[in-house]
Amino acid sequence: MDKVVKGELDLGVVGAKIPFSRLKYENLWRDQIHIVGGNGVDPKLSLEDLKTLPWVLREEGSGTRRLLEEALYKLGINLKELKVLMITDKNEVILDVLKKGQSPIFYVLLSTQKIRRHKAGKGEGL
Repeated sequence: MDKVVKGELDLGVVGAKIPFSRLKYENLWRDQIHIVGGNGVDPKLSLEDLKTLPWVLREEGSGTRRLLEEALYKLGINLKELKVLMITDKNEVILDVLKKGQSPIFYVLLSTQKIRRHKAGKGEGL
């Protein structure tokens, strides 16, 4: 978004509003954050369970990370309470970790659809 603010680009797409007063935001779609886990992750997680699992998170500054922090805060959980296995800015790394069943992840709905296509296309269980 820095390039939009500097006038180097006319338009940008973000996952969450970034606090730049000079920018105008238009909602294109609504998204949801999902927890996606490998075969060993119980599909019925409690809030306390969230604190005990090793997580793969998006990098600081990403829209997904910002939305996750806000959602956890509303549930009374500080992101620092989670056991973080890895922080990355690469979707491919996240998919690889998920495929290996090493850790659950927080992922946005549109990305989750990519995971489903990946699973179906490769014929591998996640």
